[in-house]
Amino acid sequence: MKRVQTDVSVNHIFFGRGYLLKLVQQEFNHTLVLATEVKKVFMNELTGEAYPLVIQSISKGLKSAIINNAQHYINTKEASYDVKRKNPAFSDLRPVIKLDKEL
Repeated sequence: MKRVQTDVSVNHIFFGRGYLLKLVQQEFNHTLVLATEVKKVFMNELTGEAYPLVIQSISKGLKSAIINNAQHYINTKEASYDVKRKNPAFSDLRPVIKLDKEL
């Protein structure tokens, strides 16, 4: 299996126009947009041919990272912000993850 070099950064300047970010901020309260880019290893840029297995792998990885990050935030921040009291649905993501895996 060929390995792909990856890069992760925080506060990296992106030179896009940020349309999605602006739209979400205008239309929805209490919403976080994570500007996420994926190197085009999931397709042939010259022909436009998609690599479905790579897309599936990236999708699973992003989903796992987002769920794990949300659970970590809930576990570490609830002392300073009572997430369970404010919204019991977010008190524990384990049932959500279990149901998602069953689907």
